[in-house]
Formats: sequence, structure tokens, C-alpha cells
Amino acid sequence: MDPIDGSTNASRGLLPWASSIAVVDDEGPLVAVVALCRSLGTYWAIRGRGAWRDGTRVRTSGAKRPESSVIAVNGTPRAWLGWSQLRAFGSAASELAFVAEGSVDALVDFSRDGLAVWDVAAGALLVAEAGGYVVTESGGPPRLDPFAQRQHLVAGATEQLASELLRRRERRASR
Repeated sequence: MDPIDGSTNASRGLLPWASSIAVVDDEGPLVAVVALCRSLGTYWAIRGRGAWRDGTRVRTSGAKRPESSVIAVNGTPRAWLGWSQLRAFGSAASELAFVAEGSVDALVDFSRDGLAVWDVAAGALLVAEAGGYVVTESGGPPRLDPFAQRQHLVAGATEQLASELLRRRERRASR
């Protein structure tokens, strides 16, 4: 549970910020809820049953190429990865919900320390149930046990987009 994801935004009266909660079992996230502040929308997902916003089913944009994508970033980008447009919202839970509903095509984490499990558990299920793909810098899905170390991730509307952005991020980071 993350009661205030985007706490800097919340403390300054900026949007968005969100509350998020996920129930996780041995297979990963089972149920997730992300509630945007000020009644701007509530997203939820159930593993194997889809993702919704305010009762309407959501799907990712289906974008496959960075060059035609609007990308959300967490942290400060250290390299241009070839995106069409860039957005920085300041709340990973909100950004993952935006990927799930197709408002943005992907999220790339550039934060210094990575994201904590409570930052991504709910949003990862939203993205997956909406048809998207979430991958960490290790190439696998986010580790969601309560003792997992922070991790950098990429969430994309499609596996192709997420994998390409991760590849470009890692290639530029190694330079």
C-alpha cells in the first residue's frame, strides 16, 4: 500500500498524486486499486479479468515504437530514447494507470534509486491486465515481495515498446 504516491505533488498542491494498494500472492498481484486524488478517477484490476477506470474497461494504446509514442518518465531522463513526446507527472502509480488506459504509451524510470514495491505493485497489474507489459532492468517482471530492493522499470503499451525502451535505456546507461 502507498497512501500518497506523489507526495511532493500532494504537499505542493500539484496534480497528480494517488493512493494505491495491491493484494499480492505467490503468483504476483491479484487485485489492485489506484485512486487518483481529488476524485480524478479510480482504476482497478483483477488478475485474469481485466482493468477498469470508473467502471469502464481500459486498454493500452497498443503503441509499438518509441518514435511515435508519448512517454512518461519518473526521475530525470539521462538520455533521449527516441520518443515523440515526454511527460513527467511525479507519481509512478498515476503514470502506470495512464499507461493502462492509453493516455501515455509508456513509463520509463530514470530515478536515482529506483522504485519501491509499493510504488509499482498496483500499477503493474493495471498495465498487464490492460494489455501492456512491465519489465525491470534485469529483464524480468518487477519483484513484488515486501523485502525487494528498489528497481528500475519500463512499462509499455506493448511488450515490443517496453523491451525497446529498456534496451535503449540500458545501452545509453552503459556509455
